[in-house]
Amino acid sequence: MVPAKAGVLIAEYAPNLVKKTIVGAGHGDKAQIRMMLGVLLPKAAPPSHDAADALAIAITHAHHRRSAVLGAMVPSPACGGGSKRSRSIARIGAVIRGPEPR
Repeated sequence: MVPAKAGVLIAEYAPNLVKKTIVGAGHGDKAQIRMMLGVLLPKAAPPSHDAADALAIAITHAHHRRSAVLGAMVPSPACGGGSKRSRSIARIGAVIRGPEPR
């Protein structure tokens, strides 16, 4: 409650979302999370399960925050949404990805 009163944004993630983001499945155990943290962050060596959980939550936040920002920035041109600039950004993204298979 104190961070909210100070104007700090609060994010909350379900345990299964954190597990799915890190392990790829929503029902991974703590050993799987620690193993995948070693793959994602090779130099990180969390000393406890709580520290590993904190890193997993930070990665989940970064991943989902970026997705939310990109989703808000580039509305679908097919829907006619967004500004001229955002449609240009979407076209640039399509050029980078290459043509869609037919």
